[in-house]
Amino acid sequence: FRLWTNTLDASIEHLPGGPWKGSAGIQGTWQLNDVGRGGLIPDYTQWRGALWATERWKSVARRWEMELGVRYDYARADASTSGSLHNVDTLVHFGGLSGTTGVLYRIADGLTLMLNSGYAWRPPHVNELFARGVHHAVGTYEEGQPSLKPERAWNTQINATWQKERLSTAVTVYRNQIQDFIYLKPLSSFVLTSRGAFPSYRYEQAAALLQGLDAMVRFSIASAWTAEGQFSAIRGRRRVSSSTSQYDDLPLMPADRVRYALKW
Repeated sequence: FRLWTNTLDASIEHLPGGPWKGSAGIQGTWQLNDVGRGGLIPDYTQWRGALWATERWKSVARRWEMELGVRYDYARADASTSGSLHNVDTLVHFGGLSGTTGVLYRIADGLTLMLNSGYAWRPPHVNELFARGVHHAVGTYEEGQPSLKPERAWNTQINATWQKERLSTAVTVYRNQIQDFIYLKPLSSFVLTSRGAFPSYRYEQAAALLQGLDAMVRFSIASAWTAEGQFSAIRGRRRVSSSTSQYDDLPLMPADRVRYALKW
């Protein structure tokens, strides 16, 4: 595998106009991936470009803040190979707008509440479209689908932080409603290769709902000692079919996590 990536980022900030401050920019990526014969994914050349702009407003008392952002992305991939991937020779391209808005309110000293909401999209990656073979890093046989559409999502999250003397906490809850969510679906079959039998997975997509919570607490016991704990949970649901409103669990969602530490 040989991967050659070139990126360009350029941005400019305008002078503050009263409580307003903003910036705009461009981003570009050119990527060449050379797999050769018998690879999991095809050889491909990929171009990606984006234009973006943001504006931030702060109240005179700095108790309120608001930010707006808009972005346009275009992605194009030219995939071609032979051998185990059955002579893939395909050009795919996607484009779309995304935007976000956020509000921050400082309720009191040390207590801050933030709300962010936005519309976003993501084009399918080359491996999600064309993968066909054994993924040796995880020991599975994966198969892509060239007919996959871009993901489109409406994401909302609320974050609260509180800091008082030696104690600090943060809690974030979020809800992501995603159309055409791309995920790996476990199949009830094994694929037999010269290296053995591997469980089979295929990239699928469906309307999905992802909801979760992240929490953190940190306490300074003494000048050199700190105790902290973190908790993370996510729940993923997918619509069974386009003709029904029934949902079931998404496969391969990460388990709930608890982390605790004592630092010196």
